[in-house]
Amino acid sequence: MTHGHTYGDEAIQSMIENFGVDIWITGHTHVPVLEQRDVTVYLNPGSPAIPKGTQPRRSVALVSETDIRLLDLDSGKPYSVMAYES
Repeated sequence: MTHGHTYGDEAIQSMIENFGVDIWITGHTHVPVLEQRDVTVYLNPGSPAIPKGTQPRRSVALVSETDIRLLDLDSGKPYSVMAYES
């Protein structure tokens, strides 16, 4: 987990490879991301207070043993869900 602005893409990829990272969690940009890149899930929960991006919405991430959900705080509903095997 990182705040986001400290590491560039090359450093992130190096850490993922060196430490066998399954889920990379970051923040800072306030732009929500939930995507699979090779074997690693990239997660940025967005922001509950100052959302940014092409479709800004107040959001948080819920991480469970079986999936990750990006939750829209205004509707109370998940708008992106990624299932995985633990």
